[in-house]
Amino acid sequence: MQSWPQMIPEKLRPLEDVGKVRIVLFTTGGLGDTIIFSPVFRAARRAFPRAEIVLATASPLVQELYSSALELDRIEIIDTNRKLSPALYARLLRFGVKCRHGKGVDLLVCASRLSPWLIRLFKVVCRPRNVMSMTFPPEDISDLDVNATLARRLAPDISIDVFAPVAAAAAVRLETLLSEKYDVADAGRLVAVYPSVTKPNRPRWSLRSLVKIAMRIAGPIHGNVAVIGGAIEGQECRTICGNRKEILNLAGMLTIPETAALLARARLAICNDGGIMHLAGAVGCPMVAIMSGVSRYHRPPGEFVHVITPPVIEGISVGIERIEEELVYKAAEELLDATAGRSLTSASIG
Repeated sequence: MQSWPQMIPEKLRPLEDVGKVRIVLFTTGGLGDTIIFSPVFRAARRAFPRAEIVLATASPLVQELYSSALELDRIEIIDTNRKLSPALYARLLRFGVKCRHGKGVDLLVCASRLSPWLIRLFKVVCRPRNVMSMTFPPEDISDLDVNATLARRLAPDISIDVFAPVAAAAAVRLETLLSEKYDVADAGRLVAVYPSVTKPNRPRWSLRSLVKIAMRIAGPIHGNVAVIGGAIEGQECRTICGNRKEILNLAGMLTIPETAALLARARLAICNDGGIMHLAGAVGCPMVAIMSGVSRYHRPPGEFVHVITPPVIEGISVGIERIEEELVYKAAEELLDATAGRSLTSASIG
């Protein structure tokens, strides 16, 4: 087994000799994993401005978010949820044949901690001339740091900040919805809550507790609480919160670009672990992220992010439900104070 970071080749085979370069960026993760991989998009485009850059990912939400990104020419969705299913092999084979058509693949760049067997399989079907991957980094190295190392290998002077585009059209649609349906004129006073119900096997703080803290934060700033996520989160919000006017149940109502637009403007977000948690950090939303012990390497991006994990009692990490509400509230208050002059300049709206 090669030790980290030696799986990155010291020297790539010449790419100038093959005409227009084709680069495949490969990640089997969902929305959050792909957002963390985004510095590699920019680095690949910086290093090879005229290349054809293809992103292979597992989540259609990624296509929704990055479809207009200038760093990418095409996004291919390869569902990898069932790792050993014949359907996965068939999808990889079809994609590999498509990639090999014509000039083939000049460079394959694999996201942090991508499964080694999947990389081997992908190499068989795509036959890339060069491969960049780091599948066995130490556990105390975050995915953000691993992908930043890949990005700097491609373009040493590139920004390693993650990015998620905030489209002007999505921002307009969001403003119209808030104004016409909820009579909310200022999204900058929203406190966003993401319960992450769609990850049943992932520990999460209860929506009831999330909303309780969000209400305490929204009151003094004369704002509203906005619950975001998918249709399942929306159903849970209706069950727990009913039709309270001060709580905007937007879960299941917004597209991913519209969710990005909301988070780019929101005053604060309180999130369980999941893709939208990473989206909040990527657009610069101040955020309290409530996570299990894996936060060492799955921590979200963002300058103003406070990660809270379960307490450790006698050397053992207890359940996430044991996190005290007052601890989350204090973290949220500190973020509000630290970002009192926050503006939209941190979000790339365009």
